Amino acid sequence: RKEAKAAAGLNHPGIVAVYDSGEDPAPYIVMELVSGHTLRELIHGGERLQLDRALEIGAGILEALDYSHQRGIVHRDIKPANIMITRDGRLKLADFGIAATLVDSLSRSSMEGFVSGTTLYMSPQQMEGEVPQTTDDIYAFGATVYELLSSKPPFYTGNVEHQVLNVTPKPMDQRLAEFGFTNEIPGHVNHLVMAC
Repeated sequence: RKEAKAAAGLNHPGIVAVYDSGEDPAPYIVMELVSGHTLRELIHGGERLQLDRALEIGAGILEALDYSHQRGIVHRDIKPANIMITRDGRLKLADFGIAATLVDSLSRSSMEGFVSGTTLYMSPQQMEGEVPQTTDDIYAFGATVYELLSSKPPFYTGNVEHQVLNVTPKPMDQRLAEFGFTNEIPGHVNHLVMAC
């Protein structure tokens, strides 16, 4: 109920709208129907996006996150599977299912110690069960753009949790070279993604 209420308060063209929720006969949420595909489906099979398209998608994600963060809501599960691309090419951020309000998170410790999200895109502090922060979404945004440009998230094999907590990700140009790809990524873009 709390999650549905928080998500229902978000009214932004880049966020899938939540219209209603209830519990009869079981808990449910009524959401906007989005015709299109997830970003995961578009990049399925290890494909990389062209730089301009990846940056356009990245800008759309940031606009939606900025809007939700200004309203005190952290998404906590940013990843390609939760980013919709409509049939006319618009971006819609979906699935605020584990979103947390910053006010509730900071005033109570109930979220502390609770780990939820997708490991490949989860920030170190989120992975350790710390109180939700906007930086959780920034990390996940960086991991998502990293994947869009290099075909894989920063860590994707082995003990991902250990790597997220203890290893600095390889720069994207180094990752691309390992895969035998050529995709010119400007230094400022690489710096932005690595900073996330």
